[in-house]
Parts: sequence; structure tokens; C-alpha cells
Amino acid sequence: MLIWIFFGSISGAEGEKAYEKILSVYNTEYILFVSGAIPVAAGGLYTTIVTYKGKTITAMEIIREAAKNAKHIISIGTCPCYGGPSAAAPNPSQAKGVKDFLGRNDIIQIPGCPANPLWVFGTVGYLINYENIDREYL
Repeated sequence: MLIWIFFGSISGAEGEKAYEKILSVYNTEYILFVSGAIPVAAGGLYTTIVTYKGKTITAMEIIREAAKNAKHIISIGTCPCYGGPSAAAPNPSQAKGVKDFLGRNDIIQIPGCPANPLWVFGTVGYLINYENIDREYL
């Protein structure tokens, strides 16, 4: 029911191999989980994920691309929900939460630092069983 393709802290793959795993899901049905604010200053270079075939790939770029075809996007934690401490003044990285970064109102937000794991997996279980959440409550 749930297969983690990539999560930086627990993934066995690193570098280009890990990025290729991320790319492999873009044309499938998936839920995108985001943990961490999205820095946008300097073209997102405050958070680089990988150098792939000579190109620096930022968190900003991965989130933008992965969000395009995601069935659902879930922000897990205060930072991806609202920017968290990363977005506090003076915010030199211009960090943003996922909703603000993507300019979308359909992002499922599970705040907290850390987010309550029961809320996270309860939300995933709900989505697996019912496929959608009433957007009025997001």
C-alpha cells in the first residue's frame, strides 16, 4: 500500500542513484511528502539535493517537478507548512512553506515539530481508503 521511494534520512540510495529513484515515479501515481521549508533565494541553492549529470538540483526544483503529477501533496511538519524557523526574519534563504512556494491551496498540512506520526499515517490511511479529503478542511 505504501512504498517509500526516497526520504533523505533513511534512504539507502544516495546522489545520482537516489535522484533517479525520484525521477522514476514522476509518471506514476504517487503521494508527495515534503519535510522542510523550501529556500528560494539564489535559485534555491541554500538546499541542494544532488548534482545530476553535472547539474545542481535543488529542493526547490524537485518540489516543483514532483508536485506536477502528485495525486496528493502532504507537508509534514511546521517548516513545510509555514516555513518554520527557516522563514523567520531576516530569512536570508527566503524559505517558504510548500503552499506559498507552489501557490496552491490543495496541500494537506500536518504541522508540528515533529508532526504527530499518528496524524501522518492516519492521513495516509484515509487517502488510501477514501482517495480524497474534503478541501474545506485543508
